[in-house]
Amino acid sequence: MFVLNAAATTSARVAATTSSEGLLTTATINLSQPGSAVDLLLDGDGLYPGVPVDGCVVIEYAGTIPVTVRLHGTSSAGSGLDPYVDFRLTELDANSCPDAAAEQPGTRAELYAGRLDVFWSQHGSFASGVEVDRPLVSGDRIAVSAEAIVTDDNRAQGQSTDFTLTIEARPA
Repeated sequence: MFVLNAAATTSARVAATTSSEGLLTTATINLSQPGSAVDLLLDGDGLYPGVPVDGCVVIEYAGTIPVTVRLHGTSSAGSGLDPYVDFRLTELDANSCPDAAAEQPGTRAELYAGRLDVFWSQHGSFASGVEVDRPLVSGDRIAVSAEAIVTDDNRAQGQSTDFTLTIEARPA
């Protein structure tokens, strides 16, 4: 319960207002993955140039206010593979996710296409993250597809990378 009191010093009156429904309430923001959660969006060993590694994740929004959704990430470990990886993020319609590698008619927008190390340096926080094509409202579902391809450069041999890609929502 929120109570607001006002008192006047020039008279003997005191006014009070109360509400059993609450004058102030907070919104909820809830991004989730339907079904089983994806532990690793991308995972590949023994990669060689031209062979893509890809993955897809469906995201549902069940909050009470519209939200802006952005993707950002950081490199967490590795020996230097990031500059030799072409990285692509694409937003899809949620029902396109199982076949994300095939260009689906449900493709909405390419969110990022470039080198993996450039993604980390340019999109390392929510403020600089890549944004999905529209604010989400409760009940919206989207899919994000990621693809990584090692470039044909001898300096990539024997290198590795570990990273975290975050999908985050904040009030629109």
